[in-house]
Amino acid sequence: MDIQWQTEKPVLFQDLTVDLEAEICNGCGGKDSWFKPGHADLFRLPCQPHDYDYAVGGSPWDKVKADWRLRHRIRIQISNLDIGTLRNNLIMDDQLLPDFVVRQIYKHWSDLYFIGVLAGGNRYFHFGKKRWPIM
Repeated sequence: MDIQWQTEKPVLFQDLTVDLEAEICNGCGGKDSWFKPGHADLFRLPCQPHDYDYAVGGSPWDKVKADWRLRHRIRIQISNLDIGTLRNNLIMDDQLLPDFVVRQIYKHWSDLYFIGVLAGGNRYFHFGKKRWPIM
């Protein structure tokens, strides 16, 4: 599918068709990249709109804002996920850790994601005039 872009009418992420979302977004990790960060499957939901923010593009400041929104979305997901799901995905023996410590560990993951995309995401971000897919 070749995506057609336009610069006049903004399209929100939640308004994308299933096909457009699948074409633009790939979850966590750069599109066509071999690298997938830790907990990529767990954080797929907050990574999808971040991919869209990167496709829409804009200025360097727009990229920083997109990266910060990713961090924020991951933290919201961490707060909303069942503690059992978080414990099952933690790569360590956490049985003696209180629930709040497990959530705090994951919040540090959100910081690592932010630093990772801030430092390494430039090649995937569309620098230039913002654009939106033609629906």
